[in-house]
Amino acid sequence: MMRKLIAYSTIICAVILCSHLPNYAQVLVSESFNYTNGTAMHGLNGGTGWAASWFTENNNTNSPGYSATNSLISYSSCSFTGNAMIGGRQYLSIGREISRTGTMASYTANTDGNLADGNEIGAGNLRIKFFLQKLRNDDGGTSVNFGDFDAASWNGTTNNKFGVGYYGTDSNSGGIRYWTLRLNGTTYLRTNVPVSINTTTYIVVDVRFNAQVGANPTLIQVYINPPCNSTLPTPTLSSYTSSFGFKHISIYLGDSPMPSYQTAGIIDEFSIEGILSVLPVTLIEFSGKIVNNNTAKLLWKTVDEINNDFFLIEKSSDALSWKTIGEVVAQKDVEFVRNYSFIDGNMTSEYAYYRLKQVDKDGRFSYSNIIYLPKQMELNKIKINIYPNPTNGVVFIESTQNELSDIQVYNSLGQEMHSIIIRYISSNVYHLDITNLAQGVYYVKTKSLTKTVIKH
Repeated sequence: MMRKLIAYSTIICAVILCSHLPNYAQVLVSESFNYTNGTAMHGLNGGTGWAASWFTENNNTNSPGYSATNSLISYSSCSFTGNAMIGGRQYLSIGREISRTGTMASYTANTDGNLADGNEIGAGNLRIKFFLQKLRNDDGGTSVNFGDFDAASWNGTTNNKFGVGYYGTDSNSGGIRYWTLRLNGTTYLRTNVPVSINTTTYIVVDVRFNAQVGANPTLIQVYINPPCNSTLPTPTLSSYTSSFGFKHISIYLGDSPMPSYQTAGIIDEFSIEGILSVLPVTLIEFSGKIVNNNTAKLLWKTVDEINNDFFLIEKSSDALSWKTIGEVVAQKDVEFVRNYSFIDGNMTSEYAYYRLKQVDKDGRFSYSNIIYLPKQMELNKIKINIYPNPTNGVVFIESTQNELSDIQVYNSLGQEMHSIIIRYISSNVYHLDITNLAQGVYYVKTKSLTKTVIKH
């Protein structure tokens, strides 16, 4: 599928910036449980990207229960640091609040304080990773959950947005226990991977905001036991769901009965990464030009095509309602850059919007950025100078007074950065301060052009 960069631009990114996935991952939250063996987890505050300490449900500080352990777990080709967390205590969960400042600031929703739910100002997709072991051969749950919880009821279904793990009878089919995706605290989607007792399971969850248009725009993809430090394979399970926000994680490692408080599960190396692009087709350019009054020519280039089937060309008069006007089949046997084009000979209105819908062989799809073409195009006559670029925070933009009458800045998902300070210097020079934005690629859109700015 095509990396989802929905920006109002004619150039998405330079080839050198659209390399493989690891260059786009930024660790936002992490916890390696590097605490002294046997220490109760309640009140501990290690790791990065957190707003509060670990908090055991009902303020239970007893040990054994949830505690650090030197019973290290292992997984092929993965590295581990510190200890792990082991638990739990009968029917109790442990949770923690995620910071929405610092590296997470651009993922924070602007209305309810949760992490971005896709309808608000989230900067990109999220990738969640952790290693999990179920230790007891019973139906006790072992799971990691995300939502807006009350610390007194970490494991409740209220405000529980999604989670992955083993959920007792809801994850059991025909006497076989399966790793399961839970949505909204009530919907259980079992994978086809059985739970193996006392065996480390590597779980990766990709959350793609606005992956499609409609009532369920958010795509959650679950990978069970993918290879470490390499390209992810086909997801074990995928499901679309409604938009959501979250600001807590809740970990439930099992129903250890009293009075023995047997350990029921282990978790290690938890992290949340920000992913600017998560899919394996890179669109490095999408542009258009008017070749006469009634004909538009669309041009685009790709690299790293994997499983690509075809492109649908969509057209709109308002960038809201779209109509498919053509199809272009994916090129075969091309080693690097693939060049595509499409002619729209029905340019009857004064302007039009265009976008690409890239479709995989398995039916999954993703949209490109949107481009705008006025019927009488004079873009080649307009010059814009942006400097310094790349920048650490401040750029100057020079052009004509008319071209600079409208200036907007978007991130790589097409979301406008309202916090940008734009200062008037003269009729043809403006000063843009993007100091507070996270590192990455941004797009400065003037009246008729879009230029790329790289923030270091």
